Amino acid sequence: MKITIIILFVIGFLLTSAFSLNDAFAATTFVDAFDVSSQETAPTDLAFNTDGTKML
Repeated sequence: MKITIIILFVIGFLLTSAFSLNDAFAATTFVDAFDVSSQETAPTDLAFNTDGTKML
C-alpha cells in the first residue's frame, strides 16, 4: 500500500508555511502548519530531492 501525502507550501518574505491537505489543491482541508522563520529570516524558495519525496 502506497501512502500519498499532499502538502501545500506557501512562501513569503517573512514566513514560509507547509500545510498538509486531505485533497489536492484544496487549501480549506489543511491539517497543520510548519514555520521556518526561526531558521531563515527571509525565505524565498524551496528545494526538493530528485524524486520529490524530501524537502531540503
